[in-house]
Formats: sequence, structure tokens, C-alpha cells
Amino acid sequence: MKDYYEILGVGRDASQEEIKIAYRKLALKYHPDRNPGNKEAEEKFKEINEAYDVLSDPKKRQKYDAALEGDFFGEMDFNLGDLLDILLGKKKPKELSLNLELTLEECAYGAKKEIFYELKDCPTCKGKGYIEDSGYRQGNFYKNVLFCGRCNGTGKLLTENGKKKVIINIPPGVDEGDKLRLFLENNEIFVNISVKEHPIFKRKGYDIILEKEINVVDAVLGCELKVPTLYGEVKVEIPPGVQNGTYLRLKGKGIPFKGENRIGDQYIKICIKIPQEITEEERRLFEELRKLMEK
Repeated sequence: MKDYYEILGVGRDASQEEIKIAYRKLALKYHPDRNPGNKEAEEKFKEINEAYDVLSDPKKRQKYDAALEGDFFGEMDFNLGDLLDILLGKKKPKELSLNLELTLEECAYGAKKEIFYELKDCPTCKGKGYIEDSGYRQGNFYKNVLFCGRCNGTGKLLTENGKKKVIINIPPGVDEGDKLRLFLENNEIFVNISVKEHPIFKRKGYDIILEKEINVVDAVLGCELKVPTLYGEVKVEIPPGVQNGTYLRLKGKGIPFKGENRIGDQYIKICIKIPQEITEEERRLFEELRKLMEK
């Protein structure tokens, strides 16, 4: 654990004014503008600011002093530095979360989804998030503070598919990996979004990609196709001479931007299908075509 008093060069009984003067003196000395390219000075400057952030705030300083005097020992990935960070509001225990799988269409339109859950106090830590060893005390703090491994320090156990129901409004535009924040029973819960793979569409940001096969004749002469979109079927003109791998754009047929009044596009990727087997009549016609093109 860092000694913030030592970093600023002041005693533990230093006044707020003394702390401020010490900070200004050191910040001026180690400021990056005065020490260009000096990594040690840069780290020292960060350390000074971290110390001042705690010691200049009476509430943070009080908690810091208490932690120093309490002589904490950490276990289970919960050391004194972690404890102090949680007390000072710099670090939070692992969040409570639920998982929700959506279709691509639900991502585009938005949806109302039902989630069933159970939220209970962790029986191991009695809802506190940590376990105290009451066999030894020093001052007002316990000698050993154990980060509860059962609830990951949240104090709560969240079960999916429980008895309680909540309806979640899914806004248009969400994507894989997004998190929606809920407040259930005075607890902050995050809903982790995953998206089912679509049979024909692929998503890229707010755009949609559809691969469409056409034959050689349609590629040469051009044609009109009916293609699916997330909003229904539309007619698309394929220009004569279109090349394999060409992307045709359908404006506004993609995914809505979150919180904005605009929509992404759909792109049709043209894939020209070359037949592996042809009839005798088709072969004759292709041979005649080759002779014409050689002239």
C-alpha cells in the first residue's frame, strides 16, 4: 500500500493547507512540461496527484487513515489496496449481470423482453460483500477482511430463470456485447446482450450485408431481382456487366443508430455463380459465344 503522506513529504497530522502547499511544490517540480521525455518524472507526477486526490478530500482521507491504522491483511484477491480503493470509491466489486440473447430483427426494431430472476442476499457474507474475522480486532477495524468469493463482493446472488419477472425495453440499435443497466430491488444489474446468428444477413456496425448469387447470363445482361431486407422484400436492378464481389447499396435498410435519427444501410454482395456442369445445348451456346468474342 502506498504511503500518500510520504509521497507528499508531510506528516500524518498535516493540515489541509500544508498538504496543498506540498502538492503544488512537487507538482511544479515533476510536471511533464518541465520534464519532457522523463518517464520517472511522469510516474512521480501521477503518484503525487493520486496522493493529493485522497488527502485533499476529508472523507477520503479519513477512510485512508482508518485503513492505515486498521492494519488490514488481504486474502482471496482482496488485498489492502483493493479494500482502500473500494472504500474511496475507486474500485467496485464484480457487477451483477444477466444474459439476454436477441435476434437481428430485435436489434433493428427494438423489443420488449421478459426476464425471470431471483435476487437474494449472499448467505456466506450476509449481504455485506466481505467476510470479517471476528477473532481479532485492532481499533475499529477487523484484522482480516476477506473478499467474499461466493458473490464476488457484491453481497448478492442473482439467479437467472427465477420466479420474479421484469420486462426490459430493448432500444433499436443494440449489438453483441452491449450492456443495458437495470435497477432491481435497489441493486444495479447489467444485462449482457448477445445476438443469434442470422441465416442470411451479416451485421457490420449499423450496416447489413447480404450475399446474392446470380448466374453468368444475368451478370452480363443485367437483371431485376427481389431481395430480402430486415424491413421486407424489395426489387433491385442489377446493372449489365456487374463484376463478382460488387457491393450494391440499399440506403436506410440497415440497423438504426442508437439514440440517433438515422439508419444504416444494407449492402448486397454480388456472387457470380459459375456452373460446374452444363448441358450439351448450353455448351454449344457458350462455344458460339466464345467464337463471337474472339472476332
